[in-house]
Amino acid sequence: MGNNKKNNNGYENPDDIKLKESRLRDNRILRAIFLLALIVIAGFALTWAFPRNIAEKPPAAPAPAPAQPGREIMTIITERVSTVEGVEDARVIVLSRIALIALDLRSDIPLSQVKIIKAEAASRAKDLPEIDEVLVTANPGLFEEVVKILEGDAPLERLEYIYESIRDQNL
Repeated sequence: MGNNKKNNNGYENPDDIKLKESRLRDNRILRAIFLLALIVIAGFALTWAFPRNIAEKPPAAPAPAPAQPGREIMTIITERVSTVEGVEDARVIVLSRIALIALDLRSDIPLSQVKIIKAEAASRAKDLPEIDEVLVTANPGLFEEVVKILEGDAPLERLEYIYESIRDQNL
């Protein structure tokens, strides 16, 4: 009866049941360990079979900046207007087909000359095919506003005020 694992009542010995359950648990743990080991080995095999030679790839060139035709027109107008006699600095904002030109004039320019300088600045911007309307100001306050907008220190909503102010000056 030594080989018979059942006791006199026909039931298995509780110690045998615990031993059997522990072996089943051990088998589950072994299966899990085996599965994890298999996954790790497969991962190494895949990385070995399909290596990524990141170090050998040339660095990706940055995407070219999108063309900004308005920026080019602003630069052209600024260069043209800056060469007008009496102009120390000029800032230009192009809105659609409208050029807003703010001039910073030399302090020794007489008021009678300001209108002539503004007309000359406007004529140098009007011949561009991308521009339909040119508004010019020599108001130092508006010049500072335009500078702040171009440098990002003032909100774009101020453009409406600047546009109306320059338009009213030219009427």
